Order: sequence, then C-alpha cells, then structure tokens
Amino acid sequence: MDETAASTPHLQGGKGLLRETKKLMVSKGHTYYQPQKLGRVPRKAVEELLGIRFQDGQAECTSCTPM
Repeated sequence: MDETAASTPHLQGGKGLLRETKKLMVSKGHTYYQPQKLGRVPRKAVEELLGIRFQDGQAECTSCTPM
C-alpha cells in the first residue's frame, strides 16, 4: 500500500474514490455529478483529491516529500 492510500483509507477502492470525487465536484457547485448512477468524474478532480498528477499513464505525487 502506498503512502497516499494509507493516509486516505476512505478512498480505498474505486467506488470510494468515485464517491468522494463526486462530493468534491458537487461542493464546488457542479450539481451534474449528484446522480448516484453517474460513474465518471473529471481527471483533474481525482488528481486534486489524491494529491497526485497523472502523466502518460504514470502517477506523480504532488504532495509527497522526497526521501
């Protein structure tokens, strides 16, 4: 388990991540994301929630401290 997953146990699994990202979008006024059946969210919102940036199929941590 990576550091991000350990610090965000409520996000483990795709459904939890989707649910939390949809909550973030609705809190920003995007009511389009309220329906439970909607299974898509913007990539940028997922990146914001996890604190990482996806590039070319890779994830780059934006909130991690170098070792």
